[in-house]
Amino acid sequence: HKIGMFACAKNGRTFGEMLQLAKDMGFSMLELFQYDDLQVPDLDVAKALAEKAAQLNMTFSCLSLGVNLMGEDVEAQIRRAKAYILVAEAAGAPWFHFTTFPVLTYDRRGVDRNKMIQKLVPSIRELCDFAAEHQIGCVLEGQGYYVNGVETLAQLLSAVDHENLGIVAD
Repeated sequence: HKIGMFACAKNGRTFGEMLQLAKDMGFSMLELFQYDDLQVPDLDVAKALAEKAAQLNMTFSCLSLGVNLMGEDVEAQIRRAKAYILVAEAAGAPWFHFTTFPVLTYDRRGVDRNKMIQKLVPSIRELCDFAAEHQIGCVLEGQGYYVNGVETLAQLLSAVDHENLGIVAD
């Protein structure tokens, strides 16, 4: 078994430095996130990270990204997510771990679950298709107030019905 570390420090360290720190602490892999030297999707940084990971006999478990597929500009969110899927590929991370509607507090919005799922399905399928073309698996985290819980995630997974989609059961 391998044990990984989530690299979401916001501490000004590069992921290369965090790889070394994780290695020194006994971890064998690192989860990438959109902070530090990956605040923007950069394939050159991702390739350099893959090289550094290989030198340290480390891997990346996944690349995680907060995505809002229920917001105002869904197309921009999809473009951003696709750019990070390419970063995952370049870094050698086998999984793209994402959210769909990361509202972490209840704000009394009336959100109909069925309508929400209908709106999410095409975007999730598009991301799953794109990721599959790049041999990256997609895993959806039910983080946030609205897309969370067993019933909602089961209904969403069934509605998307895509072989390249799994669930992160935090």
